[in-house]
Order: sequence, then structure tokens, then C-alpha cells
Amino acid sequence: MSKSAIHIQTTPSHFKYVYNLLNSMKKIKDIESIEIFIVFDTIKELVSFKEGLDLSDKTLNLSLVTLEEIVEKLNLDFKESYLQIINSNKKLDIFWGAGGHRDFVAIKRTYSILYIKSLGYDFCWCLDSESLIIDEFNITDFFNTNSENNTLLIGTGMLGVRYPELINNFFNFDKKTINRLRKINIRMNDFWFIDTSVFKDLVDHLFEKYKKPISYFMNGSEQSLYEYFLFSLFINNKVEINLFKLNGDMHENKLFSEVIKNPKTINPFSKFINEYYFNYTYSYRGDYIKILETTQHGKMLLKKLNIKIAVSNYQGF
Repeated sequence: MSKSAIHIQTTPSHFKYVYNLLNSMKKIKDIESIEIFIVFDTIKELVSFKEGLDLSDKTLNLSLVTLEEIVEKLNLDFKESYLQIINSNKKLDIFWGAGGHRDFVAIKRTYSILYIKSLGYDFCWCLDSESLIIDEFNITDFFNTNSENNTLLIGTGMLGVRYPELINNFFNFDKKTINRLRKINIRMNDFWFIDTSVFKDLVDHLFEKYKKPISYFMNGSEQSLYEYFLFSLFINNKVEINLFKLNGDMHENKLFSEVIKNPKTINPFSKFINEYYFNYTYSYRGDYIKILETTQHGKMLLKKLNIKIAVSNYQGF
């Protein structure tokens, strides 16, 4: 049986969101059986966060770790210190995503997923600190469903999030794989349920290609890299995945915005999308949920969707 953990990384300005998220997690059935890793930059931040915790409450199985410690503990092919990471000015000249501090977010998540892998965890569910549990569910059933095979959502329409610079120049994919990857949209939803072995293979692949530490090549969302890499393994028959394909673009809530323009489509669409996707993942981006809540038809759709977790940008939106 596979072993799974929850991953939340944070920074002092988001501590208030993490406290709320942890409190909302208490409504999850069997949550006490799951180790929840909260990742900070430094020991100083960790100590500050603990001051706001009720340490007598043992409902949640919390493990507090820091990037400072993780980079020293991990046995990687190419190592760097925490100070080298935050002061690094040598970067690969291929960029994707939002840039700026979000590159550091990706580096931090990359190191901490590898750390969780080193502790023997097969899967890692990564939650943004602004996420919130909005309805109860059983965590054991949830993990079993999503760890049976890797879960991946892609778009097959003409428009969506695509990073051709990654496909063409980043991975050294063969021509057949490149042609298949060009036809899919990624980052459709922030459901980050990571197979830690696949993630480690991804990082090892990039170590082999660039001969540099993680901060050199992680110039954008690690989720984008993971989704492309996982799909490349799938189309080359190296892994089995639970693949969800939608002919549309969920990014920036575009697909749902089209659905609610015609109220007659809400019932059949919600039935389809629940049976096809949400009954497995329960998750939708929090800022997209907030957008739906601004209109009557958006609220109608939300009531019919099996969404129990607002992931990313919900509390701070």
C-alpha cells in the first residue's frame, strides 16, 4: 500500500491563512492518520509560526520543517546551500510562469517534495497556504483513489496554457514526444497530487542535462514541468495514469464562464464534470470559485459541483 503525506509551504505574511487552513482540515475524516508537512524558509520563521499554534491540540499530525535544513539533509547529485539559493544570480535562460518570487516558491517546493520522498512517502498532496477545506470528506479514500494511478488533467482545445520553450528546448524530448506535447494544455487546475518517484526522476533528468543545482533550472512553476514530464512518460508507455482530457481551457475559469452563459447547460455539464473529474479530485482553484460566486448562474453551477477543497488563492483573493 502506498504512503502519502500533505505538503503546505508558507511565508510569514501567509501564516494567518495556514492557521485557517489547518483548522478547516479538522473536518476531514481520518486526517489524524496523515502526516502534514509545513515548510518554512528558516528556523526563525518556524519558531514564529509555532507561537500561533495550540500545541495541546493533537488533532493534526504536523511536522514543521525548513528549507535551511532540507538542503543540508538531502543527498543530491548537485548541492547548494540555502544562502546560495537566495543569492543565486546564475539562471538558465529559459523562463516560464510568473517569475520573481514565484521562482523561489517553485525551488522551495521542489526541495521539500524531494525531502518528503526521502522519508519514504510515495505521494505528496501539495496545498497552497491560501487553500481551504470547504466540505468534509474521507482522506484515506481520497488518497487511495488518487494514488492508484497518477492523476493528470489536460486540455485538448486550441487555446490554453502551453510552454513551447519547455517542450522544444528544456527536456531534450524526442520528436515524437514533442509533437504530442505541443497539442495539450497544462495548468488546468491546481490539483498538485505528486508521485514523488516521478518527481525525483524529473529532477534527476534535469540534473543529468544541466549539471547544475535546482536553483539554476527551476525558472517557473514546477507543476508545469511535472505535468509535461508525466505526460511524456505516459505517451511513451512508461507509466499508467488516470488521464482526464477536456476539450476546453479551465485556466482563468474560461470553461466554466462559457458554461454559465447558457443556464440550460449547467445541469448536464455539472453531471458530466463531477462524474469525470471532481468525484476524484474534489478540488478547484479558490480564485476561480470566487469568480463563480459573483454571478447568479455561477452560484448555481457551484452548488452542483462536487468541490470540497478550494485550492490556491481562496483566502487571499
